[in-house]
Amino acid sequence: MPVRLLLFLFAIITLIIFTLRNQLEARGFDVIILFAGNLLLFLVTLLSSWFHAKGAADKNPNAFVRSVYAGTMLKMFVIMAAVILYALIIKPFNKEAVITCLLLYVIYTVIDVKYAMRTVKQQKSEERNSS
Repeated sequence: MPVRLLLFLFAIITLIIFTLRNQLEARGFDVIILFAGNLLLFLVTLLSSWFHAKGAADKNPNAFVRSVYAGTMLKMFVIMAAVILYALIIKPFNKEAVITCLLLYVIYTVIDVKYAMRTVKQQKSEERNSS
């Protein structure tokens, strides 16, 4: 799992959010929503990475594909549920923060899937070398 990379990304994004807090708030961003979205994405991506690691360790190649789909769907549904709950509970709805969190979703997902694909390639090359 890319735990160190994800932790580093989470820390950098959190640092940027709180360092630029005044500038972000002046532009209409809700800093608490940005931080909460970043934290939620970090935690769900860790869970998704765990799915990928389990799928990559399985001998069945279809298990890895299913794990990537499961991890991505899990992240997507959790984030959709969080946005819907936020829209229903909190007024006024802060579009800027939500759109930024969706961009963070893309960043976390790209890193997660890229690492998962790298893991599978390494395992395939190890299997070829051992044969």
